[in-house]
Amino acid sequence: GQSLKGKYKAGGDATVPAVNSDATPAADTAVAPAPSVVNNIFFGATKYDPEGKNCYGVYWVHIPGDKTMNPVERNIKLLLAGPTESWKAQGYFSNIPEGVRLNSVKIDGDLVTLDFSEELNKAAGSCAVTQIRQQIIATAEYAVTEHLAEYAGKNAEDINVVISVNGNTEAVLQP
Repeated sequence: GQSLKGKYKAGGDATVPAVNSDATPAADTAVAPAPSVVNNIFFGATKYDPEGKNCYGVYWVHIPGDKTMNPVERNIKLLLAGPTESWKAQGYFSNIPEGVRLNSVKIDGDLVTLDFSEELNKAAGSCAVTQIRQQIIATAEYAVTEHLAEYAGKNAEDINVVISVNGNTEAVLQP
């Protein structure tokens, strides 16, 4: 597996829209929102790397997500959705190709295996491919160490992440 070493730069806090407490929807149409949790999702950022020369440069932003989901699945799905419009406006971007789906997440001790759809291999260019790996690894490592109680106190670098496409780990994300 690959592990990500080093420090990450913070993007800041996402603004969560306020809930209008005066609204009282009809009982038959009311849907309780899922409990939310703030997640660190990693993207490239022109504000920290204006010339795009740091292929390993990924920077976290806070994005709220459904607290009831498995944290690794939740965070990777938030990553695949890309930065929100407000984060894009601040220079954050993703090199992950559009249409990539997460097929499965398996956590076995300190090993996290993430299986993606074939669209992941549509990435081109060695720097873009390196940054995609970094985005996925950092997002998964932090999901495990921040949101799974049994990993409390572990460092993100202690988690090994394996990336596969349709069950195949060979020739994944090759430039």
